[in-house]
Amino acid sequence: MWYCLSCDRPDFNSIMFNSINLLPLLCSSVTVQYPHSLCDPNHPGHGGVIHPSYSYPVADHTAGGIWLAQAALALMMKQSRLLDDPELADRTLAAIAFTRRWQRSTGLIDLPKVDYESPPDTAFLVQLL
Repeated sequence: MWYCLSCDRPDFNSIMFNSINLLPLLCSSVTVQYPHSLCDPNHPGHGGVIHPSYSYPVADHTAGGIWLAQAALALMMKQSRLLDDPELADRTLAAIAFTRRWQRSTGLIDLPKVDYESPPDTAFLVQLL
């Protein structure tokens, strides 16, 4: 999917799973997470997406990071129903701030319960963004 979004070759525009066909699914994937994101600015996890396995917000590539990448894409694609959506913009900015707070002083992030200050997991998150 990600390669199709940036490819201008005609054969990519004719395949069944091009970016336009997947965009409604992407937008739905973003908005379905709204109830799992913390919007209270007084909460320490403000901007985070609650990971179903951990029951608290995380910024790794398995929850908050993937949501942030999807949200940014949905917010900026011209064909998106969420293009320039003010609520999504606010949530995306809050998620960016949460991700920055999640980083350790070394610049690395944790994969909770498994790997603390993890270079590979930090790389997975950076690759998504």
